[in-house]
Amino acid sequence: MGLANSRFYESGLFFWDHRDATLEDQVLMPIQDAVEMGMTLEYLVTKLSALEYYPDLFTDAFGSTEVTSDKISKALAQFVRSMVSFETKYDEGLPQAGNMFVNFPNFTAEENLGKSIFNGSFRTEPGGNCAVCHMNNDGDPINPGMNLRNQALFMMVSSPRNNGIDPDGNVENTGIGGVNGATLAIGAL
Repeated sequence: MGLANSRFYESGLFFWDHRDATLEDQVLMPIQDAVEMGMTLEYLVTKLSALEYYPDLFTDAFGSTEVTSDKISKALAQFVRSMVSFETKYDEGLPQAGNMFVNFPNFTAEENLGKSIFNGSFRTEPGGNCAVCHMNNDGDPINPGMNLRNQALFMMVSSPRNNGIDPDGNVENTGIGGVNGATLAIGAL
């Protein structure tokens, strides 16, 4: 899952199936996942404790040299919260074009095509449909004084929807419905 701008996630829930209620919980999952990092938290604590520079860093951050999984999760969560999209090529192109549905002059043809596919159902030709879930209809949550109504945010800003997961339950990831048991939420992310 993308982590940029996660500090602004409205729901505060993480992973496609929303199984983690805090970023502190979320950051520990990839460490323990066999497909991603495949470590135990105990091993990670031992490994970091053995590196000569980590105890000093933990003292600076937490007032103690003790390395714990709780402190690791807090440090990683704060790092992820600092990952904010800012002054991107998209951010520069939007005011130049004045509208997310027209070509941006600072984009290549391929980038404008990608943006057009992102906008999906707002085009006459077939394409993606990402903007339906990523439209900002309430102004800019990062800069509340800015009026960016109907502009794209590259984070989830609406309720969970099905973005292509097979809703019949014959796949490993059945979305939120697989966690909460709600039939109508099978395949929703």
